[in-house]
Amino acid sequence: SGVQQSLTSLPGPTMSMMCMASRRRLSMGRPRFKVTITETLKRTIEVEANHQWEAEQMVSDGWHGSKYILSADDFTDVEFEAVPVLK
Repeated sequence: SGVQQSLTSLPGPTMSMMCMASRRRLSMGRPRFKVTITETLKRTIEVEANHQWEAEQMVSDGWHGSKYILSADDFTDVEFEAVPVLK
């Protein structure tokens, strides 16, 4: 448009720089947060073993060896935790 043309032909900051400055002004004064998303995947594996620790070790070894690959089908929970960004 004519307004856009005249702004882009002005010496000095470009349109994109002006837009970034406008966005910064909108967010100034508002606190910033880092939000951590934690998804939980669970699957129960049944094994035969002489002891509980042995059963856990067998499944751990299988998981480390890629015998058990958890996927979206094993999804059970999600948590969101926000903490303020300190300047």
